[in-house]
Amino acid sequence: MVILISALFALCWLPLLILINVIPEFYPNINSWRYILYLWWFAHGLAMLHSIVNPVIYFIRNARFREGFCYFSSKLLPCIAFKEFRLLTDNNTSRRSVFPRFAEKNFKFSSGYFSHMFLIFIRYN
Repeated sequence: MVILISALFALCWLPLLILINVIPEFYPNINSWRYILYLWWFAHGLAMLHSIVNPVIYFIRNARFREGFCYFSSKLLPCIAFKEFRLLTDNNTSRRSVFPRFAEKNFKFSSGYFSHMFLIFIRYN
């Protein structure tokens, strides 16, 4: 997923960066070209499209992001039904801790622990 996001970032921002930084070095009179404004608006729009594409890719490829997005959407829009958390409350203790000093009995250093604390914070606020 990181490669996909990085490739889309490069694809979206490359035309604008080339138009601003590279082309004026080789063609100094490009600003007097008749259709440069349309080309600049297209390149700028493509660069800003990355802000829309990024959450869509995360929604499609990441189940936890999708679950959290559906939860927050159900709070804002009553037409979206949300039943229960399944992935964000995963307290799987079979995962090994990356940090051995936190591998005590009562402390779970996994994403399930932090998700659970987040849910407690949401519930009481």
